[in-house]
Order: sequence, then structure tokens, then C-alpha cells
Amino acid sequence: MDPLRDESLFVQHIKDREQLNPATKLIAFYLPQFHPIPENNTWWGEGFTEWTNVKPAEPQFEGHYQPRIPGELGYYNLLDGKTQKRQVELAKNYGIGGFCFYMYWFGGKRLLEQPLDNYLRDQSLDLPFCVCWANENWSRRWDGLDQEILMSQNHSPEDDIAFIAEAAKYLRDARYIRVENKPLLLIYRPALFPDIRATTLRWRHWCQENGIGEIHLAYTQSFESVDPKEYGFDSAIEFPPNNACPPNLTSSMQPLNENFSGTVYDWRHYPARSENYPDVNYTLFRAVCPSWDNTARRKNKGTVFLNSSPAAYQRWLENALNDTARRFDESSKKLVFINAWNEWAEGAYLEPDQKHGYAFLEATRRALINSSTPKIGSILLTTHDCHKHGAQIQTLETARTLAEMGYEVSVIALQGGELLPAFKKIARVIDASQSTTGEIDSFLRETQRMGTTVAITSTVVSGSILPKLKEAGFAIISLIHELPGIIHSLGQLNNAELIAQHADKVVFPAKLVRDKFCELVTINESKIILRPQGLLRKNPFKSQKKELRSELLKQKNLPDNAKVVLTVGYGDTRKGADLIADLADETIKLEPNCYFIWVGKIDPTILSQVKERAQKKGILNHLIFTGFEADPARFYAVADAYALTSREDPFPNVVNEAIDMDIPVVGFEGASGASDFILANKGRLAKFLDLKDFAVILQLILNQNQEALPHKPHSLRQYILDLLFHLTGQPRISVVIPNYNYAHFLEARINSICKQTFPVYEMIILDDKSTDNSIEIIETISQKISLDTTIVKNEINSGSVFKQWHRGAKIAQGDLLWIAEADDLADPEFLSTLVTRFKDPELVLAYTESKQMDHRGNVISPNYLDYTLRASECFKNDYHRHGTQEIIKALAIKNTIPNVSAVVFKTNSLVQVMEQLEKELANMKVAGDWLVYLHLLKNGNVSFSTKALNCHRRHATSVTSALQKQIHLQEIIKMQTLASRVVTLPHTTLDKCTEYIKEIENYFGITAEALDLSVNS
Repeated sequence: MDPLRDESLFVQHIKDREQLNPATKLIAFYLPQFHPIPENNTWWGEGFTEWTNVKPAEPQFEGHYQPRIPGELGYYNLLDGKTQKRQVELAKNYGIGGFCFYMYWFGGKRLLEQPLDNYLRDQSLDLPFCVCWANENWSRRWDGLDQEILMSQNHSPEDDIAFIAEAAKYLRDARYIRVENKPLLLIYRPALFPDIRATTLRWRHWCQENGIGEIHLAYTQSFESVDPKEYGFDSAIEFPPNNACPPNLTSSMQPLNENFSGTVYDWRHYPARSENYPDVNYTLFRAVCPSWDNTARRKNKGTVFLNSSPAAYQRWLENALNDTARRFDESSKKLVFINAWNEWAEGAYLEPDQKHGYAFLEATRRALINSSTPKIGSILLTTHDCHKHGAQIQTLETARTLAEMGYEVSVIALQGGELLPAFKKIARVIDASQSTTGEIDSFLRETQRMGTTVAITSTVVSGSILPKLKEAGFAIISLIHELPGIIHSLGQLNNAELIAQHADKVVFPAKLVRDKFCELVTINESKIILRPQGLLRKNPFKSQKKELRSELLKQKNLPDNAKVVLTVGYGDTRKGADLIADLADETIKLEPNCYFIWVGKIDPTILSQVKERAQKKGILNHLIFTGFEADPARFYAVADAYALTSREDPFPNVVNEAIDMDIPVVGFEGASGASDFILANKGRLAKFLDLKDFAVILQLILNQNQEALPHKPHSLRQYILDLLFHLTGQPRISVVIPNYNYAHFLEARINSICKQTFPVYEMIILDDKSTDNSIEIIETISQKISLDTTIVKNEINSGSVFKQWHRGAKIAQGDLLWIAEADDLADPEFLSTLVTRFKDPELVLAYTESKQMDHRGNVISPNYLDYTLRASECFKNDYHRHGTQEIIKALAIKNTIPNVSAVVFKTNSLVQVMEQLEKELANMKVAGDWLVYLHLLKNGNVSFSTKALNCHRRHATSVTSALQKQIHLQEIIKMQTLASRVVTLPHTTLDKCTEYIKEIENYFGITAEALDLSVNS
């Protein structure tokens, strides 16, 4: 089944399609040939060859199999319009931007022309296309009679004109692919023409004379790789697997067919080569090939490429896309070709088959999405199965969140399940239960080739895979969700021991879960991390509670003044579903207007018993069982309290969901790792399994005024970034946005933060009592974005941006801090460029060059070199040095970090300095940032990048009053004086200090002597 026809994935597919508007267009070669049903299994079966490695200890090679059995399209006839319609639908669904049809022309004779002509006539086939003249002779090559010519080429000036006249009907079509507005015409082997340059001139002249205009001629590098100008062409197109030198594996292979005399190559050569493409000095379009094996056509003389795989093909395609984006600015030149869409007889096709299904199409789609979202790393996840339960859904959401942040994700599913297609939409996936040991090992090797070094395993059940992951060299962090009852009932004690032995870090959601686990197995304390799991997703109905509550009460026939107790999840004995009737009975005695809603499937036997008990007690109309709900989020809007009836529950996500919606939770003492979190958020705990006590507490909760709960759960995004910090040391980034009356710039500023290729941990927006509509805009935007956002509103204007810096730094939870002023912008690579420099533990700040823009956003200068080079020549190059050198060479003279938005700080260092300078900063009008830099750099390192990745908005302001001029000059002199006390300044620096003061004096028309200050005072 096509996963894109699965209704449960439709919404996600629409989101994916929105991402499939890539800057680079994929064009798949399309053979207008039939895919006939084999007669008596001879067409595919006769003479085909299979290979295995001669070394038994090695895994079986991938990427080779015959016969090739089609998937959903079956053995098709391209004269059937329905087949081409479905091909176009598939291609568009997975991101193919066009087909390149082979055109067969032999001195005025066309072959296999009907599918192409049908495509031309049917305008509903709205996928762009172009043509490639396959200008070779036709011989009986497939059965070894290479010299027997079936159809020959007869090139002549007359034939040149006849061909272009025939091709013109395609070139004129509105769907035809153009490069720089010129129809793209491909020739397979131009070297076979007697005088190709003369032919080219005839074609160009004919097209000019006949209303087509200029054409773009390209040739495929199937046998030649010369500069296309030698042929009079405009460009060349790679044509793998032809015209390359992959490793020859033939001598190391043992054929199963003793008559085989073909050649075997290693397909992995191509993805590896794409990691470092060689540059050429002409226009070259990249191409990729999913696999190759033409034994079906050439039988025992075939050519076989081993070791192809969807994952490696995806990596190759991503590299081709990224290289294309790097080399071409002109959008119409951003083309990558795929060989091929439907070359079944040579094993090179994207169409679904029975072995790989839609895997190559899925890999194509992911490559397009990934190339538009630069990857910052690669992560391996493990799920014990793919059923719709809590831990599995959390792993799925973890995969989705990692992908959204820019990580390449791979998943090992130890068992399958209904969530497997959803995992495959996000990541490379292997179902271990349906795979051999060799296939799993191969998957892990490919994962490592992608640069993956980190694995996250979920649940004790996944412990079985840890020895293999550790042996393969992965750093492992294991998430423990289970308490001893589950571990014992599922027989998972051995896996718990494997986790304690092999995991580098083990994460527990609460002390209770940690303590109980440590009673079962011995674990090194240095491995233990306590971290409640994150909120899986924001509730979209948070701002609509009042309206939705009214709607749901009416829908469920409940009175407007109903008191609603909610429970969400699969109902079994562990979750306490069997208790709900008795709990409701006790609560209704105290609160007659109370109603219980259980959202989720309940064990049928338990449900029957609960309904029977409720019926006897006369309260059945107070119990509502919704059954399974794909999205239970809306039910939280109606609830007044949440009943966590579980007998044993480590840290259920429903607690996070309830508290995030300001719903107090009631649970049993000692039953959940979430107990402390419940109590911290105005919830209560009843005596274990004491339903009367539970009911009394519920009554109290239901009759108290609802208000915002104080300690909201962290997001899943922050949870994941915390895991990566603990396992790899990857720093967490807090962004502080100080704002005062910058409503007009806020949306663009926040978007520039959200688009960073390095993930942001949190965003803190500090509004200093703005008088415009800043708050309204901030609150609207924060609801739409995935970043965790804290909004701090000053009741009184602070009068100092430096006070806002200090406040934001104290709130920030990240290891690094970016003070992103509200009216500035940043390139997407700003953070990723600077964060890697903090591998140096002594680094206290890093910054980039800045572009200057006016208040309208127009760039008025590409950098600040006119300003900084007057202090030092060092700003021409990147550098990394001790802060005292920064002071001596630059900061002693002037503030050579002209915009704080260009800086990333080590958070604790900045907080410490701002605590020391709090009183002094309060009095600074101009040079407070300079003061901070000088104190920070006394005892730490600094790093600078010449890339202008920050955009500093320069507003039209001027210093007019005498007092303002005096303060400005006074603060400059004060900073120079401070610098001279921090370090011993050489005479060259002191001379530059004096020169700068004179420059400011001349500009302002005042003197330092008038202030009774001097540089050396």
C-alpha cells in the first residue's frame, strides 16, 4: 500500500507536500517502454544471476536481486492512460519535478513514440517534462548479438532538420522544462554525430527561425565527460552508473550460475564520491541512480552493482541537491537528474516493487526535505515495537521533533505495529522482527556512515539491543519508563541489567522510578539522570477553553454547571479503570453535579464490569466513555480536575498535558513518579487505593478557583536537547529578545530565530512596557511557533536596556545565551557557526561580522570594516584568542563589537559579570555593552568569524544636546581607561586611543579637557 494513501497519515503528508517546494528540481529519466507480464516466467527468470559473498563470515550483499517484481503499478502498458496518471501522481507525491522522456528517432522513423505523444496530448498530466534523443543504434545487445543492428542512425544535415522539426512539438508545450527560459533538449551521445558542432548550429538556427527561440542543449555523460562547449552545447548531465570507476568485485564473487561472465561492481562508490564532488569549469548537472542490474536484459553478460540501498541513495541525492544549491544561483539551473523512473530491465527505477515497496520514493522525498533543512547531526532511536501506546508514541514524537530541529533520524523497531508507517514518514526505519542479523548490521553500518554516533533507546524492553549498539560504537542514553511491577510481569529483568551495564546514561523521569529500578539492578551512579519527560505536544485549544467547554458539554448532554473529572489513556487494571465506577459513586455523594469522562479504549471485560456497577449505583449517566480518540487534546478544555487512578505509573504524559492546561491532578500516594510534580502544581495525593479519600480531595479541587499552575512541564524539544547535552555535551541555547516599541520588526526577528539551523532551547521575550502593540504581536506569534517561549512584561519601563539583559540572563536556562535585539535579524547559520567554537571550555563569547541595514531593512553596508579596521587589521580574518589580546588589539581603543545581536555568550560567565556590574550598568547610557565585554574578556577567550551573519538595523538618530555629547565622550574615555587598567597597553594601542578621542572630539565639537578627563587618568 502507498503510505501516502493511508488516511491516518494524510495530514502529515500535506505538511510534507508544503515542504516539497524545493529550490532544486528533480528530473527522472522516463522510458516510454512497456513493462510486460513475463511469459512462463522466462522473460525475467531465464538466465538471471544471484550473488553472495564468498566469505561466510561477511553479511550478504545488498542491492541485488532478480527477478524484479513490481508493486502497485504491476506489469503495465503505457498505452493505458490510467498508468501514466498514476505515475504522475506518484512522482508528484514524492517530489519528482519532471520526467525526461527518451525519444527514439532513426532517420525519420520513430519507435516507442506513442506514450510520449499521449503525454503531450493529455494536458491533465501536469508534471513538467523534457526529451532526450537516445541516438544510438539499436542492436540485439540483450541476447549477446551486439553486432546485429536492428535500427541504425543515419546522420545528415537533412536528418538534423527533420529531427528538430519533429521535436519542436514537445519544445513548444507549456509544460516543457526550460533553463533560463530556453527549452532543455538532451542528446544521449553527441560524439556519435559526424559533425556535432554543425548539427548544433542547424538546430539553433531552425529554432530561431521557427518561433521557438534559443534552446539549451545538454548531453549525458554516459561515455564522454568533455566540456560541453566542445560540442557546441550549453551543459552536461552526469549519467550514473556509466562513465565512472567503481571498485570491481567480480573476482571476489562466487556466482550461483556457472555460465555468468558479466561484471560486478560496488555501488557504494557513488554515494561516497558525492561526499566531496570534484568541481568542473562548465555547467554540469548532477545525477543519481537508485540501483543497477541489467541481467534481465543481458543475462549472463550483465553488469551488476551490489550494495545499493534506499538510505545510501538518499544520502547521495542529498549531497547532489546540496552541491547543486551551492553552485547555482539561477533557479532554473538547479536541476538534479535521476536514472531512472522506470528502467526495470536494468534494475534502475523508483517505482514501487515488492522488495523495497516505496522505500526509494520515500528516500527521494526525505532527501528533498532534508536538503532544504540543513542537517546538524544524526541520531539513532530504538523502539521496542510500534503499537499505539505511551512510550512508543513518545519515541515517534521524539523522531518527529528531532527531524523538525534538523537532525537526520534512523529508527530500529524491535517489533512492528500500526505506527510503523508513521515512523517511516519521518526516518529511516528497519523492522528488526522482519530482518536478518545481516540486514540489521548493514542498517547500523549505513547509519554510522551517515555520521551517527548517538543512540537513544526507550523502555527496558529495548535493553536487548544495547550490546549490539555498544559493540558498534554508539554512545547510548536509555530512557526508563517502567516500575518493577511491569518489569517483572514482562520478564524484563535481564534487559534491565543490560541497560545498567551498557548504557552511557540512564534517564529516569522521577526519584521513585530511579529508586525502584536500583532495587532491581546495580547501576553506576554517574550514569543516572533525573529528568521528567517533556510535554509531547502543545494543546492547540489552550486559548479556546471557554468556547470548547460549552460545545463539549452540549455535545455530551451535560449541564452548563457540570463539574468534570477527566482521565485519558488505555483503561486496564494498572491504570485503575476498574476503580472508576466506585470512585465516581463516592465523589457524586459529595458533589452531585460531578461527571467523569474517560477518553481512550478500555479493556472490554473491565468496561462491562464498570458499566454494570455504575448501573446498579444509579450513576451510569455520570460516566462517559469516549473510546479511542485520535486526538484527545480537546477534552482537556472541558475538565475541572484530572483523576490519575493508576496503581503504578512512572510519569504519564497525561499529567504533563493536564498541568499544561492548568488542570490540577489527583493521584494515589506512592503510585507515580509524577507525585512531586503533581503536588508542586496544586494537585493532591490520596491514600493508596482509598477511594473515599480520593473523592474528598476531588471535591476540594472541583470547588476551588481555577488559576494558572506555577510549574509548567518542559517541552519535548527541551527534553531531547537536555538528553543530548547530558550524552554529548551539545550546548543548549537561550535567546533573549529585549523589546521596546519594536512591534513592526518582531515577526521578522522571531522568524530569523526560528529558522536557525542549530536548535534553540528557549526564547525569552522581555517587553519593557511598550506603548505600541508589541505584546499583542508577541502573544500571537508565540502560539504559532514550536519554540518554548517565555514572555516577561515589565509593569514599569526600566529605562535601561542593560537591566533587561541582566534580567534575561538570570532567567535563561541554556548553557549559551544570545541577546537578539528585537529590531535586528540573523542568517540561519548564525548559531551553528558560533556554537561549535564553544568546544573550548575557556571561551566566554563568540561573535560574527555584521551587515548594516537601514530602518526599512535595506543593506547599507556588507560589514563594519570601515569602523573596526581603524582599530586593528585583525578583523580581516577569523581568529580565536585570549580576551586580553582582544582588549590590547581592539577593545581598548573603541567598541569593536558594534552590535550585541552578533554575540553568543557563555551564560554563567555573563550572569556573573552582570551581577558585579549591576549598579555601574544602571548609570551607563552608551557604553554598557563595551563595559560588559571588557570585564568578560579579562579571564576568558574570544572567537570571531568574518562571516556577516548578523544584520544590525541602524536607525536615523543623532546626538544633539551638549549634555548627550559630553556623556558619550565621557563613557568612551572611561572604557579606554578601564582597558588600560585591565592589561598593560603598548604605545601603539595608546596612540590609537588618543586618535579615536580626537576623532570623537572633532565630530562632537568638544574636548576631553573640558570634561576634566584624559585617556590615562
